[in-house]
Amino acid sequence: MENNASIKAPLSMQDFQNLLAENQGVLFYFYSESCGVCKVLFPKISALMESEFPNLKFIPLSANDQKELAYQLRMASVPGIIGFLEGKEFFRSNGLISMGEFHHRISRPYSFFFDN
Repeated sequence: MENNASIKAPLSMQDFQNLLAENQGVLFYFYSESCGVCKVLFPKISALMESEFPNLKFIPLSANDQKELAYQLRMASVPGIIGFLEGKEFFRSNGLISMGEFHHRISRPYSFFFDN
C-alpha cells in the first residue's frame, strides 16, 4: 500500500471538506500496515475502483497517519471505507466486506450520478 497515492500528512477536517468540495465523488479507504485483511482487500478494491467506478476519486489513508480524521469520521476499525457523492455520505463499511457486497452497495448510487 505504500506505493499508492496514500496521503501521509494528517488531514484536517478542513482538508477533508476541501476534497469533498473539489470532487463529485470520493471513496476513502482507511487501512493499517499491520492489518492482514487490509492487505488482501486493498488491491481488489483498488482494481475495482479503477475498472468499474473511475469517476470516484479513490483515496487510501493510513489509519495510523490519520488518527484524528478517522476519529472524527467514526471509522472504528480497519479496513474502513467511506464514500461520498456531492459531499453526502452514501457508503460506509468498517471491517471485512465481501467484494460482491462492496460492488452491490457502490454500483447503484454510482449509476445515478455518473451513468446518465
